[in-house]
Amino acid sequence: MKVLILIPTRLFVEPDCLASVNNQTHADYSVCIHALAPIQLHIESEKNRVLNVVRNRNMMRDMALKTDAEWFMWVDSDTVIPPSAIATFLKYKKPLMGGWYKKKDGSVWVAGSFIPNGLFQFYKEQPADAELPVDLLGLGCAFMHRDVLEKIEFDPGITKDMTDTSGASFFYAECAMLCESAKKIGITPLLIKDVVCRHLPVLT
Repeated sequence: MKVLILIPTRLFVEPDCLASVNNQTHADYSVCIHALAPIQLHIESEKNRVLNVVRNRNMMRDMALKTDAEWFMWVDSDTVIPPSAIATFLKYKKPLMGGWYKKKDGSVWVAGSFIPNGLFQFYKEQPADAELPVDLLGLGCAFMHRDVLEKIEFDPGITKDMTDTSGASFFYAECAMLCESAKKIGITPLLIKDVVCRHLPVLT
């Protein structure tokens, strides 16, 4: 099955990331790297960053859908994926899946779900579930079928807020918006236990 790995970046790809992408055990895949210099889109720096990231993702989405790939894997330029990542995702063959990786400070996983009181809970420990339904999986390592990419355009989510269990509030950004959009069309985002990535602590 043809897989296209997509790596958006503003400058370049970290060497450890690129090495991990180039050393996949699954043979039938290609890699697309797209560098896009940021422009001023918002006065707030973090919202401006996300808007530029999403601008790049949607450019790559348009390019990706012109290929004959059946599956698309998004990898951030500072994420190191395991050699078996593609092969593992293809074993499950679910429409939208993600790998586990932690925030840069290592405090929590870039993964979580809303709890009954409406607060968002980041995972501090990795649950035992082989396939875990979530409300957030990170696009630093995300695997999706063509049907998903065709139906969903990336949304920066800068106008929609959530509050986590620590009391901190923040906007959704593109990862949570992707998951929300997928659920609206009947697709459950799943985190796959056997895909555990390394998030490089410093992006140069």
